[in-house]
Amino acid sequence: MRVALVVLAALVLAPAAFAHAEISPTTAKADEATLLHLTVPTESATAATVGVRVTAPAGLQLSGTTTWSGRTRGVVELTFGARAAKGGDYALRVKQTYSDGSVVDWSGPESSNTPAPVLHVQGASHNSSDRIVIAIVIAAIMGAWIALGRRSKRS
Repeated sequence: MRVALVVLAALVLAPAAFAHAEISPTTAKADEATLLHLTVPTESATAATVGVRVTAPAGLQLSGTTTWSGRTRGVVELTFGARAAKGGDYALRVKQTYSDGSVVDWSGPESSNTPAPVLHVQGASHNSSDRIVIAIVIAAIMGAWIALGRRSKRS
């Protein structure tokens, strides 16, 4: 009897675990492709999810499958790539269509009932090869400056 109650509780509470459209991971690095996993719950008590479409804001490029169609009372999951040239926060627009024709637009602020999933992109970091090039340029300039200084003393 206890096992049956635990299973029943898990089935009832499982949909509540997903409160909104969410992405994972929520952070990425600029100029690097990142694989995102989107979960979109069916929150309607009477209708099934029949479509999901993800749209990127300006500055963020998505690749792969960003749309889903079918029929489910569970969770829709999509995996796709994302890349941004610059750091910043990029709010994805997720449109969820239900079998009764209603649409949920997951594009609101974090405090709303329909918050947009946000990808936080960290600015590009300079790698060691950039530092080496900078050091070579500085050394060349210093060398030229010293050589010009010696030349002008001879004159």
